[in-house]
Amino acid sequence: MKVLSNAPVTAIRWHFCTVSHSIHAREHRSLKPPRFQPYLEDSFRNTAEGRRLAFDPEDMVRSQECLKGKHWWEWLTASCPALVIRGRDSRVTTKEQMEEMLRRRPGTTLKEPEGGHILHRISPEAFAAALRSFLECAPG
Repeated sequence: MKVLSNAPVTAIRWHFCTVSHSIHAREHRSLKPPRFQPYLEDSFRNTAEGRRLAFDPEDMVRSQECLKGKHWWEWLTASCPALVIRGRDSRVTTKEQMEEMLRRRPGTTLKEPEGGHILHRISPEAFAAALRSFLECAPG
C-alpha cells in the first residue's frame, strides 16, 4: 500500500501502525500522541483477546485514500440550510476551508466556538449551544 503525503491520512496511518489491531486496555490508555485518544476512545471493544478496534484500521486508510479531498460534489448537491461547526483551535480543519464551504454553498452557517476538532466530545456545551442557535433560527 502506498504512503500518502496527505498529512491527516499519514497521521492516521502512523497512529494505527503504533497500535496493533489487538490491544490490551492498559496499552490503550497510553497511546501516543494523546490528541488521538478522543477519536479512538469509543472505537475499542472488549473481546476474549483483550481490547480490539471495532474496525480494521486499513479500511479507514483506504477510505481516506479514495476521497483525496473530493467531497465537494456531495456538499454542493444538497440545498437545505446547513450548519458547519468548527472548534477555533482545530488542527484538522482551517478557517479558510470552512469559509470556502460557506462561499460555495448558500444557506450555510458557520459557528466557531472555543475548542479543538472534536468539539462535541471536548466541549459538548459549546457544541450544543452552536447547534441550538442554528436550529432556533431555522425556517419553519
